[in-house]
Order: sequence, then C-alpha cells, then structure tokens
Amino acid sequence: MKKLYIIGIDSVPVWIIKAASKKHKLSGFQRFFDSGFIGNMESTLPPVTAAAWPSIYTGVRPGRHGVMEFFNIDKDYNKQLMYYDPKKSRPFWSVLSDNGIRSLIITPAMVLQTTEDRNVDLVTGFPLPPKYGSRRLEDMARATGFSGEENVEGLIKEGKISIDEGSRVYHKSVKRRIEFAKRAMNESKYDLVFVCFTETDRIQHYSLGAGIEKTVKYNGPILKEIDDFIGWIYARIEDNNEDAAVMVVSDHGAQGLKKKFLLNTWMIRNGFAKLKPSVENAVDEMLSGKPGSKAMGDSLKFRLREKMIGTGMERVYKRMPPSIKKLAAKSMDVGLVASKDGSYVRVHDLNFDNFDMRNTKAFGAISTNPVGMIWINDERFESPGVIKRERKKLKSSIMKMLSSEKGFGGGKLVKRIYDGDAYYGDTDKFIHPDILVLLNEGYGADTFNFSKDKLFIDPDPILNGDHTEDAMFGIVGGRIDSGKIRKGNIDVCDFAPTVYRYFSYNVKNLDGKSVI
Repeated sequence: MKKLYIIGIDSVPVWIIKAASKKHKLSGFQRFFDSGFIGNMESTLPPVTAAAWPSIYTGVRPGRHGVMEFFNIDKDYNKQLMYYDPKKSRPFWSVLSDNGIRSLIITPAMVLQTTEDRNVDLVTGFPLPPKYGSRRLEDMARATGFSGEENVEGLIKEGKISIDEGSRVYHKSVKRRIEFAKRAMNESKYDLVFVCFTETDRIQHYSLGAGIEKTVKYNGPILKEIDDFIGWIYARIEDNNEDAAVMVVSDHGAQGLKKKFLLNTWMIRNGFAKLKPSVENAVDEMLSGKPGSKAMGDSLKFRLREKMIGTGMERVYKRMPPSIKKLAAKSMDVGLVASKDGSYVRVHDLNFDNFDMRNTKAFGAISTNPVGMIWINDERFESPGVIKRERKKLKSSIMKMLSSEKGFGGGKLVKRIYDGDAYYGDTDKFIHPDILVLLNEGYGADTFNFSKDKLFIDPDPILNGDHTEDAMFGIVGGRIDSGKIRKGNIDVCDFAPTVYRYFSYNVKNLDGKSVI
C-alpha cells in the first residue's frame, strides 16, 4: 500500500522558504527543490484561510464548499460567521476512508468537528481549541503537552507581549504538535498523514511589514522545527522501506503592507455609496477634533469589543445561535472611531447601520486583504438601491473605473478584477460579492474606514503583514516523475484531485485536476 505524508503550513509561499533557508539550513525542504517539485499554487479569491483550506481539502471553489471568508453578509447587511461543514462538502481523507485508506489528520484549519469516518483519526484545528476523535488521541495529546495553537494574537496586537515572545510561544506549540504527531504515527499504522500548522500565519501578520529579515527572525525557528519534522518523515520512509511521497502545501502567500486602499471612501466619492446625513455630521465633528456623543459612544463600544477579542467571550460569540448572534453583533457594532492622527474614521464594523442603504448602489465589506470585495445593493438585500436591470451596467462601470485607478505615488493600483458571478458560480450558499478587486503588491483593501481627503492610509504599525494569492505546493518521492508534474497555473483546487490520483482513486465533478 502506498503511503502519503502531507505537511500543511498556513501563509507560507515558496519565497519565504527560500529566504528562511539562507539563515536556517532547511534540508527537509531542500529535497523538494533537489529531487522533487515545489512551486507556486494560486489561492482562492479572497486568499484567506477560511476559504482556501476547504478548497484544498475538497477540490472545489468556495461557492461550492460554502465558505468565502470568515464572515459573510446577510440580507440585513450584518456580518455572520462562516464555517466549513465537512459533511456537506467532504474532504479528501473522508472520501478516501470509504476506499479503505486509514488517515491521521491533525489540526486541519477550519475543521471544527471530529469525524465519524471509521478510518480517520482526527484532531480539529484553528480557529477553535482542538477536539479529539478518540480518548486515545486526547490522552496522547495530554502526555505530550499538546493543546493546539496558543491564543496569543490578541496579546501581541495589544502590545502586552512582544512579537519575539509571541514567536517563542508559537514555536512551543508547533514543537508539541510535532511530538504529538510522531507519537501517534509510531503507535498506529496510517496510509495518509496530514499535519497542519497555522502559527506561521499569525506571526507573519505582525512582522512582514518590517521586512523579510524580521519575518525570518520570528518565523525562521518555527519553519526550522517543521523542516526537522519533514526530515524525520524522510528517515521513517527510508528505515521502513515505505513506498511513500511527501507533500507540502500552503493556503495562500504573504506580503508586507505598504498602504491600505480605502475602498468605501472610493465608493462614496464616486457616488456608489452614501453615509446617513447624521453620520456625515458626526464624521465632520470627529475630523474637526470635536467628537459628538454618538462618536464617543461608538469609541467606547470599540474599546469594549477590542477587550473581547482573544478572550473566552469571543469563543462564546462564535457558538451563539444566529438570531442571538445578530443581536450581539448589533449591540457591539462599532461605527465611528477616529484614527489617532484624526485623518479618517471607522464607519462600519459588524453591520452597515451608518450607511444610507436606500441611496447606496454598491458597497465594500468584510475583506481587509489584497482582494477588495464589492456587493451590488440589489434585491438580495433588505433595502436595495439598485433594480435588477441596472445591475450588469453598474457592475461594468465600477470594474472599469477601478481598473484605471492609480496607486499611492502614481503607479497602478489594481492587478486584476474578477466577476463574482463567474468565480462563485452564482452560489446559493451565501450572498456572494459581485466584484473581486485584486490589488497590486503592498496594498490591502480597507472596507471599514472613511476619509474626506485620503484614499490611502498607512497600515497598523503592529498588524503590518497581509496575504497574497501565491500559495505553495510541493511533492517528492513516491516514484513520481517530477519532470511530468504540470507546471504553471496550479490551483488550490488541484490539491485534492492530486491526492486522489496518488492513491489511484477517481472522484468526479471537482473544480481542480491532478497535477501528477
């Protein structure tokens, strides 16, 4: 029986592996370069953990597996958390279980429930604490000190611990996950092993804006630990004379932010969106340095909400029924909070109460990564500002105008623009964005803030790293001819079909195709 070992690493593209290799000898990764294949793999739109990992698991796009981001927008313009449901869109280990393939799956991102598949030992992953598919796995985790990814992101953001301290905490959780995986692999026989690491994404969000040197400093030891684990797997394969391959995969790439593009400011300036008159007055007051009562109330709610992030309260919110969650979101919604320099104001957060939706034709929402997401305010929503026959022309106009927009300093802002209908396949699983705007390197799309005189603002000095569409795919061993691997245009949806092909198993009606 063939064996397959898969290492998932969140937010690590090929170029970061190469950069880290200059300081840390990453001999495990080097085998992919020397005797296998490793290259870029195109992520989802937007390129985020919530959408991309389920596409890797299933071989289908977000419109089919049902998760486009961590949040969606409901008909009342409220944000609602999105979750991947493995029962509705089955991951490759679940499908292979039906064919007798026995798997060990450790902390796959966005998988939040254990499985009933008889051939799968599973421990759930980010963003919630781990759940164990058996008492045996739970006892093993306790014995190795493993408890999932440490929840220190909020502490880093608030400045309560340094990035260096955060890196050490993440390094420890990675090391314990590896010890847990080794013990499970030594105690039972598996045909497929998949271990996913998400700490790499967190630390890059807080370091990439300061340059690759800082990222290598903070993430290099973590990557070295993963590299040693890959080396241990190679030794295991050789010692046991296994017919096995090793794959490495990431969900998206990473970059340092230089500027954030105020997407809703652009929408308002060009007449596509409108704030309520009372909100416009409150914004004017805040930008003049004399905030009114509404602005001060919103500022208080913002501080309360920030205190909630990274605490048990956040996890309670995630488990609330949708109706209660909507009320909680509305009560904690942050509308008007001025920046420290007084040049822009946060005008929406969890809903769009500050917008005059009857006079808003289109708006940006949810995403703060390089892909700006725009919805046409049509009959899908509670207060449509656009009738159905106007939708196509309006979409075309927005796409054309954004394509010619200049970046900060005069260069080109937009790399590519996508039609949401084409990408999401007109899904019925959520209200999908109508336009997806992929910005050029160094830019992030900001849909929360509004400025009277700026289209571009500086990124948060601490939260200064972001995503890109350049994920990573690598494979070595398993008697696979690396020269015959499809070069170029590899997509995250191609991963699951490649796993199926490796095990000589055919699954139809997928969006991706095998690369081997």
